[in-house]
Amino acid sequence: MTGPDDRRTTPDALRWPALGVLVVTFAYFGACYRYALSPDMPGWSYPAQWSMFTEKESWHHDVVAEMSVAGVVSKVDLPALFPSRWDSGPRYVRGPFRNNPRRMTTLAQAICRRAEPRPDRVVVGDVRWPARIGVSADDRPLVEGRMLVDFDCDEEYALPSGRRL
Repeated sequence: MTGPDDRRTTPDALRWPALGVLVVTFAYFGACYRYALSPDMPGWSYPAQWSMFTEKESWHHDVVAEMSVAGVVSKVDLPALFPSRWDSGPRYVRGPFRNNPRRMTTLAQAICRRAEPRPDRVVVGDVRWPARIGVSADDRPLVEGRMLVDFDCDEEYALPSGRRL
């Protein structure tokens, strides 16, 4: 006896093609399994290398900023100026934010508006150091840095317009 929940959801015309797609996918990943740990992986098996989890980065990054007030340069305390609500840290340190010049210019303008006394110029940079087991953010050996944004606070930069969630 069949009830209303026993109906098939796949149309009759698509049952065999759907089964064929499943068999081909199973065979493809089975063939890729053979080359999983081999150094001579063929080009057709690269789509099977998709990683489900985030890869471990080989560098730690931090964003630093300096402001100039009447010719006196001082360091900006970014965590105090932009407190983080997340355990994972501030979002401006993450790669997609840090590597986007428009976002970093927005951050520099926000520093100009929030810092007291109001600075004349803000320089935002990225520092990085090799990720090693047991090395914390306080123990930064071999620090490398680069300047990301040099922003004049008298300039007006178009800020993103959106709605607050």
